[in-house]
Amino acid sequence: MSDSVTPRRGLVIALAISVAFNLFALGFIAARALRPHDMHGPHAMHGPFMGPRGLMREGFGPEAGPMIDKVMARHGDNLRKERVELRQARGAVRDALLREPFDPSQLQAALSSLRARTNSGQARMHEALVELARSLPLEQRKLLARRALALEALGMGAPPAPAVPDEP
Repeated sequence: MSDSVTPRRGLVIALAISVAFNLFALGFIAARALRPHDMHGPHAMHGPFMGPRGLMREGFGPEAGPMIDKVMARHGDNLRKERVELRQARGAVRDALLREPFDPSQLQAALSSLRARTNSGQARMHEALVELARSLPLEQRKLLARRALALEALGMGAPPAPAVPDEP
């Protein structure tokens, strides 16, 4: 009698493990399907100018859509080009760090190029931000400012102002 109980118990354990694994897999797939596509992605929340979808998420409302579309029509191609060139400049830095024999002057040149690409991309993004802000009412500009302050609080913006020493 004990021989027939052992295989049945093993089957029940295997079935329970299989059900648990299947429920986990289904939950994982459902969570991925229900999650917003741009949340936690490589382009999520990179600053006050978060791209058109990020601005809409921040509560700009449907009336801002045409304004955002107009800015992106004027600046989108250049911003995408800058992003590609920035990615290439980062790759050149990685390659210079990994190259054998190591050549410090090659790394310096790659870092200089990366700095120039970063500055150029930021300047283009700022142009688009100024154009957009020019067309926004105060309440929506406040949303942009709040976003910039939130990033600063997380250490992703300008350093905090130095503390004022107490007077004696």
